[in-house]
Amino acid sequence: MTDISSGDSDQLILQELVQSSPPRLHRLDLVRTRLVQHLNESQSKNLTIISAPHGFGKTTLLAHWAAQGDHKISWFNIVRQDNDPGRFMKGLIAALQRINPAIGKDVFPMLYAEQKPSMENILKRLIDDIAMTLYDFFIVLEDYDLVQSQAVHNIIEYILHYMPAQMHIIMTSQVDPPLDLAGMRSYGRLKEIRTPYMAFTTDEAGAFFNNSLNLELSVGEISGIMQRSSGHPTAIKLSGLCLQQIDNREAFLTAYETDTEDSWQFPMKEFFGVQADTTRDALQLLAMMEYFNRDFYDAMREEYYPELNELAETGAFVGCINYDSEIFRYYSLSRRFVRSLSEGPDPSLYQRAAEWHLAHGSIDRGIEFLLLAGNSEQAAILIESIAQERLQASELVTVMSWLNQLPEDIIAARPMLSICQAWIQIIRQDLNGIEKHLENAINNHLNTADPDEVMQHIAAIRDFLKSRSSQ
Repeated sequence: MTDISSGDSDQLILQELVQSSPPRLHRLDLVRTRLVQHLNESQSKNLTIISAPHGFGKTTLLAHWAAQGDHKISWFNIVRQDNDPGRFMKGLIAALQRINPAIGKDVFPMLYAEQKPSMENILKRLIDDIAMTLYDFFIVLEDYDLVQSQAVHNIIEYILHYMPAQMHIIMTSQVDPPLDLAGMRSYGRLKEIRTPYMAFTTDEAGAFFNNSLNLELSVGEISGIMQRSSGHPTAIKLSGLCLQQIDNREAFLTAYETDTEDSWQFPMKEFFGVQADTTRDALQLLAMMEYFNRDFYDAMREEYYPELNELAETGAFVGCINYDSEIFRYYSLSRRFVRSLSEGPDPSLYQRAAEWHLAHGSIDRGIEFLLLAGNSEQAAILIESIAQERLQASELVTVMSWLNQLPEDIIAARPMLSICQAWIQIIRQDLNGIEKHLENAINNHLNTADPDEVMQHIAAIRDFLKSRSSQ
């Protein structure tokens, strides 16, 4: 079994940097002053929502706004695993502590306590801590649309209702979150920046093409691109980058005008096509990842692949989010496009990715890649080793997701996984069919290093069920 302890602290630092790193400016980005001015109004609001599809420059806008003011800002870059209320709270508290280290210092022990207080009591304590911060600050929740958990939405709703005036939340999202936006709007507590505002104007497009890229396009050429792209920022950026590298501008513009795909797809396809073969290969390799660092890339790439800085140079496919630690992000639209070019990496690549993450202490990502590689046996061993701990840490959704991806026969053969299924049903207050999981655990309890532990769990669960039935 892979040693998962050797790089644990390094991986925790990497994970924190990924989720806490603010967006970085790129030399080709156009500062869109009108949008920065809109965002300045967030200083008088509880919640600001920047709502637009992928590729509309939400993160870039935040980077320019942050660079032009003296704001106290902390970033929480949300990932899918944050649908676990426990994990979300840990990430949120970590973001708040970057504003004021005293916030939440007594809340972390509450999250891990064996007898946990209610989430409402935990949030009350957190709000009291926030109120002791005597200056204005911003918490940016990036990619909030990844949150699908109603429990997490409830956490944010509670905070929005009771948060002190010095706290401001900024969300980026593709869709409106299921929060009481109408109520906040009616009380003047909400600032909204939506897709029509985020689209490029003709003047902005002209400044980008002719000032940032020095293309010297005519008014007619700019108008043609604007009409076809509908001002989509990624479509405009990719069109400009294509025009820098091709000889026949007229052919490109004509083909773009007659193309019927989404406005960003044609220039994306054209720009990807003019890249070197090794660059295309590297981009397809990295498409399995949203975030990655140089060490991962060096471990996975072939010797002839280009350096990461070369891939990030244009800011079209990947960008650096933390220069000191060399952490990169694959942009969502680019990643979607590149992944559409094939059925996905060979399972052996997923296995290599799993081994790299496990060697660097990232057991969660290791499990995810093992499942993608189809290596259910190794994934089950790792899940069994940490599932109880994760349930204790309120990471119910994560454990359920892992178990749902394992074949039933593999779960049944591992008694502690059956025990986990029983505890999950108890936590969810679904007591039907628990005995089936206990019978699986009994039948296989000798297949574990500590059979007595399995039997102790079974006894505890049956005692609980007996007490419930007698009430």
